[in-house]
Amino acid sequence: MTVVSLSARYKSATVDEFVERHTHDVGRVGIFMRTDKPLPLGALIEFEVPKDHSTAGYEIKLGPLFQWDTGVLRWNFNPLFQRNVHTNDGESHHTEMGYESQVAYHLKNGMDLGVQAFGDMGEWNHWLASTEQSHRIGPMAAGKIRLGGRNQIRWNAAWLFGATHASPDNQFRVQAEYEF
Repeated sequence: MTVVSLSARYKSATVDEFVERHTHDVGRVGIFMRTDKPLPLGALIEFEVPKDHSTAGYEIKLGPLFQWDTGVLRWNFNPLFQRNVHTNDGESHHTEMGYESQVAYHLKNGMDLGVQAFGDMGEWNHWLASTEQSHRIGPMAAGKIRLGGRNQIRWNAAWLFGATHASPDNQFRVQAEYEF
C-alpha cells in the first residue's frame, strides 16, 4: 500500500473570501462511485454554503471513505462528522457523527444491486440513546447511462426502512450525477 500525504494552506481574511476564491472548482460527487481499481481509503470533505449564509452559516462534513472487495461484493463504509459553523442563530452547534454504508453486487449489464444503510448517532463524543438515534437500511440499485464520448449519467436509488423509532418509517433516496 502506498501512502500519500497532501497538505494545503489557504489564506483568506474572512470565510466569505475563502468561499469566493476557492470553491468555484468544487463539484458535486456521488457518495458511492464504482471504479476499475479502487483505492482502499479515501476522504470526503464537503462544504455546504446556503444562499443566505449570513444567518444559516456553513455546513462542513468530512470523514474517511473505506472501500474493499470480497469475492463478487464491493463494500463501502464511511463514518462522517458534520458541523454547522459561523451561524448567527445564537445556538451552540456540536460536531455530529453519522455513517453511510453499502454492499453491492456488480451485474454483467453494468448495474449494481445491493443494500445501503445510513445512520445519525448524535454528538461524536456523546452519542444519543439508541432509541433516539436514526438508522435506515434498504435495497439499492445503481448504474450509468452512457451518452457518447466521456459523457454519462451515474445514478443510484434506494428504498430505506427505519430501523429505530427515531427514524422515518420509509425513505426513498435517489442520486444522479452528470459527467462530462
